[in-house]
Amino acid sequence: MSKTLTCLALGSRGDVQPYVALSAGLRDAGYRVRVVTFESFRTLVEGQGLLFHAVPGDAQAILQAGASADMLGTRNPLKLMRGIMRSYGAIIADYIEVFSDAVLNDSDAILNQLPGGLFGVDLAEKLNVPHISLSVIPLTPTHAWPNPLLSERSLGPLNKASYAASAQLVWAFFRPHVRRFRERIGLMTPPPRWLRAKGKLTINGFSPLVVPPPKDWDSTVHTTGYWQLSDPPWQPDADLLAFLEAGSKPVFIGFGSMIAPDSAALTRTVIEA
Repeated sequence: MSKTLTCLALGSRGDVQPYVALSAGLRDAGYRVRVVTFESFRTLVEGQGLLFHAVPGDAQAILQAGASADMLGTRNPLKLMRGIMRSYGAIIADYIEVFSDAVLNDSDAILNQLPGGLFGVDLAEKLNVPHISLSVIPLTPTHAWPNPLLSERSLGPLNKASYAASAQLVWAFFRPHVRRFRERIGLMTPPPRWLRAKGKLTINGFSPLVVPPPKDWDSTVHTTGYWQLSDPPWQPDADLLAFLEAGSKPVFIGFGSMIAPDSAALTRTVIEA
């Protein structure tokens, strides 16, 4: 019988889709794969022939409700965490309910996109199965560069310390919720934060040519390349072809599902560009 992998993935479409692509690849490799994500992504997940377990809510609506102008685009860690707690943190009771559902008990491994291994580490401990961290940006601690969520520029000797600082901040906000979750699934109180991250496998979904793995990443860190869904068969209709062939080549500018704090100013910038 195929082993069952459960992938926890929360966020916007841009956050979730790469993990759906990874899950589809694992399905093709012979695994039975379940994706735990927002209800609004049911069609995306089930359309790939994957098992789906719903977290209530629409990702875009949740992000829109919790975002604020001072949070968007900031690298202030306190503002970032407050924004996260205003949005996804506002439905954290739903996470605890969904992640403790007995339907997940058949998991042979937990693949987890949530920062710091939140909830997934604990679920894997309860089931006594491996926990694998997933990321599409380089969040594994290194001396080579700082946590990219905190700084675009090198902090020199403080580069590696920036990861510990951000991890402690996440842990400070989420610790009481993780404690509640562990109690819900019958575990003792959480171990110290540094033990939670120790000896865990990490798989990075970006190109090693774009982000060459630094020398201080050990054998537990694997960088595989981008996780992308195959494009379905598609042909443009006659009207679209006519538009593309008429006049100069069009320019497309897109921002995925990100929210603009000042959409009028952004529109002016795009037009000027």
